[in-house]
Amino acid sequence: MPTEPTDFETLVKRSQPSRWLAAPAGLCARTTPDADAPTFDAPPERVAEAVKATLEAWPNTKILVTAKDGLGFEALTRTPGLKFKDLVTARVLKPERDGGPTPVALYSRSTVGYWDMGVNRKRVQALTAEIRRRLAA
Repeated sequence: MPTEPTDFETLVKRSQPSRWLAAPAGLCARTTPDADAPTFDAPPERVAEAVKATLEAWPNTKILVTAKDGLGFEALTRTPGLKFKDLVTARVLKPERDGGPTPVALYSRSTVGYWDMGVNRKRVQALTAEIRRRLAA
């Protein structure tokens, strides 16, 4: 088992429709994100707490690895119904400027199969919405 979550800087995303990557421009040197990273109006540590709480509460999901700095997570989740294993990596990044919005890189991917019928894109969107909800509470 890895000791750190997937590294976005060296990530090479296979060109399959069963993967979805949301990351800020320039973070991934070897791949192109599918969408911009969501940003949150809270300090990185508070955003990381919301990300962790969201993953811990997510159905059929278990955090496998937490980064040493507490700002990154790798989780195993199972799709409803058929229980396919998928991986989710989240990395809370430092804001570009003090007091600026905190971006979160999110990468969701299937471990088997070529098609996912949009499950990983929808998962990234749902995680983003839940993180936002937790931060607003």
